[in-house]
Amino acid sequence: MAFDATPVLPATIAPVLSDNQKIVLRAIEIISDESRWITNADACNEYGEPISPRSKFAVAFCGRGAVYRAAYELGYTRFRAWPILKAMHDLPTINDLHGRESVIRKMERYIHA
Repeated sequence: MAFDATPVLPATIAPVLSDNQKIVLRAIEIISDESRWITNADACNEYGEPISPRSKFAVAFCGRGAVYRAAYELGYTRFRAWPILKAMHDLPTINDLHGRESVIRKMERYIHA
């Protein structure tokens, strides 16, 4: 099952967000479905094997992988994701130790900062 990479940004919100905020909002959308969220790898395929978040075969993502994937979907390279991930430097730890809801809260705080 291929991951649907169509960004869904609300038309009323998207124009007022910075590009970085749009990336993080898309990352939240990616992992909002619990079946699309993982721990201990940036992304995995349908067999649970680690894979690049940019791969068309990636179906589930950790918080960091979702940021990389969102940047890619919105037309950026991984370099655009780096300052976002630097600002949320503890995202992998939060992802693996505290869970998806904590990751989403961290991302929401980034958008609203």
